[in-house]
Amino acid sequence: MTSWLFLPARCPPQKSRRQNPPLKITTDSLFINVATRWFAVKKSSGISDVHADDIWKSLEKDVFPAIGQTPVTELKAHTLIAALEPVRARGALETLRRLTQRINKIMKFAVNSGLLDANPASTIASFSLNPCARYRRISSCAQA
Repeated sequence: MTSWLFLPARCPPQKSRRQNPPLKITTDSLFINVATRWFAVKKSSGISDVHADDIWKSLEKDVFPAIGQTPVTELKAHTLIAALEPVRARGALETLRRLTQRINKIMKFAVNSGLLDANPASTIASFSLNPCARYRRISSCAQA
């Protein structure tokens, strides 16, 4: 006899696989498709065409290559931070802040659409550093 027969709480592996088939990832839950639907709503809210183009181009350039084909259900905070690391490494801190906001809004849209239970991007705001102003040091009053 097999060992699983002696465990009353367990059912045979073949039977459980038939009852609970593996979840198939639909293309609707891919990050790029959720972002496309979010962008359509955002664009219809009355933003200018120039601003809309800026939003979409920044996502195409820095976000979609890293996580565009990933289902939103598989995205975690560390995945999003890793996707944004090249932007941070090149020192584009203002772009990093805006991308963080946009990803957060896309993930909120996914939550409101019923694709997610919670927003994993809500905690990555502390990851992005605000750009600080650089002032030239004045060493004496004569230079001022």
